[in-house]
Amino acid sequence: MNLGQFWGGEWQSQWIVDIPQNLMTGSIKVNNHYFEFGNMAFNLVKKFDPVTLSASDGQTIVAKINEIETKY
Repeated sequence: MNLGQFWGGEWQSQWIVDIPQNLMTGSIKVNNHYFEFGNMAFNLVKKFDPVTLSASDGQTIVAKINEIETKY
């Protein structure tokens, strides 16, 4: 939120990890609202193809999510 600059928004992620298979699937939802000279909304839903993980430990999972979301 930055109401002084006339915008607000949210980024929601959901990731599912198949530990025995070392696979991860996920999606993000981005919602933005700009209202300086009227109202304009931006809504995005992005689903990612399955991603193979090198391991299913927490550090590897978090690093892969960070990599994918930062790149996107």
